[in-house]
Amino acid sequence: MVLQFKVNNNLYLGGGLNNFGGISRGNGQGTINMLTIDNNRADWTTYGLSDHNSSHVGMFAKGRFGKLNYRLSINDAAVNTFDGNHLTELQPNDEKYLGEAILGKGKYAYSGYFDYQFFDQESNVLPYRVGTYLGAKKVFNIGAGFFNHNDALVKNVNGNLVSGNFNHYAIDAFYDSPIGESGAITAYAKFQNSEMGDNYVYGDVVGNGNQVSGHVGYLIPKAIKEGQNKYKNRLQPYVAYSYRNFTALPKPAEELKVGANWYIDGLNARLGIEYQKSFHAPKNANEVLTIQALIVI
Repeated sequence: MVLQFKVNNNLYLGGGLNNFGGISRGNGQGTINMLTIDNNRADWTTYGLSDHNSSHVGMFAKGRFGKLNYRLSINDAAVNTFDGNHLTELQPNDEKYLGEAILGKGKYAYSGYFDYQFFDQESNVLPYRVGTYLGAKKVFNIGAGFFNHNDALVKNVNGNLVSGNFNHYAIDAFYDSPIGESGAITAYAKFQNSEMGDNYVYGDVVGNGNQVSGHVGYLIPKAIKEGQNKYKNRLQPYVAYSYRNFTALPKPAEELKVGANWYIDGLNARLGIEYQKSFHAPKNANEVLTIQALIVI
């Protein structure tokens, strides 16, 4: 549940289980209008580590000044995380996202995201960001965000448990525009720096170091008859890329995705197919083919 109060046209204050904050547009991605079959997992940096299914419990402020859109939040971080809980034992040099659970520190996380929206203005009623408009809007945004969680890290140093800070900083850009009578292009790019202890890593998607990612899709034009819904029976191929250079990984994690969406009824009903190549994974586990059916009721 979220409660929200309008202070004026430029400021809304609220609280509850929310996703108003940083780090990037990808970290606030909605689930029903993604360009790719699934979001770039590395964009959801806080997922399961300080939040609950991508949402935090806390307070937020949001609004806009002209074309500058902003969101800021103060949240109570999760105690039980993908890294464990208060019963988790750390081996020498282990680093875990369990500062509050084990040390009683790192209760609050602070985050924010700002983007300048050059063309059409996007709605900020909901926290979830649109992945593709299929050319329904002309959008070009440049954004920057942060996430700060002091004392979130706990590390075993020679048998002593010490705390450390986690910080994430990101810049990104999003572009979605119609082309011609019925075509459209969608593109997104992000760079993120994460300061997470010395060698913190969760899987190969969250860790201390840098990452870049992005995708681009093209809605293939078609002849639209007068009165016909131009978003029905459309095809949108795309390509996506992610590169993560974390200090704890023996080599950078790198993935390429190539896919296409068949929009049977726009974003309400679609079929998608996607091939993923993971260049850092073992040869017997580095290729995945996914087929997805999505119906919004």
